[in-house]
Amino acid sequence: MQWSKLKTRLKALIHPDLAARLDFHVTSYRHSHDEAEKAWITLDGRRIATFSWYQVQWTGAKRDQKGRLVRNNDLTVEAEPYGSPTWSRRRGLLLPQDFGNAVREYLDLPVAQSVSSENPVIRALALVDRRAGERSLARANVSKDDHPLVLLFHDLRLNCGDAYTGRTSD
Repeated sequence: MQWSKLKTRLKALIHPDLAARLDFHVTSYRHSHDEAEKAWITLDGRRIATFSWYQVQWTGAKRDQKGRLVRNNDLTVEAEPYGSPTWSRRRGLLLPQDFGNAVREYLDLPVAQSVSSENPVIRALALVDRRAGERSLARANVSKDDHPLVLLFHDLRLNCGDAYTGRTSD
């Protein structure tokens, strides 16, 4: 399915108080040497989450005291092995494919299942879903250790003015 159709379906599920404030973007740099992709989420026109290959790739690189990359024979030496299971997730970073796959999966899941998903993007989207009621949101069990996007979307939903009143655990 094309991004424009996915975005339309996604925006239709956002809580009415947040629908005009949240927006989702995807781009592909087809003429770059590696055709890199990037996805991002904006709130009131300000970028709040970015899913980028470059961001993930360079975050794990070793740096000197001035913040410059440490190089060994012109190759960047990484502090952690790329591709290890917790490499980017520990930093709260996700790839553009993670975002796209999560959106596709989210659109096919019932809201009750989305709220308890292990995927932080799916959980975050479920928290701002117009179909999520008080019981579904209470099952989300949001804590301070969750992904930053989940925490932000949870706080946004708290300020929507519906019946849901707070975090269930800290």
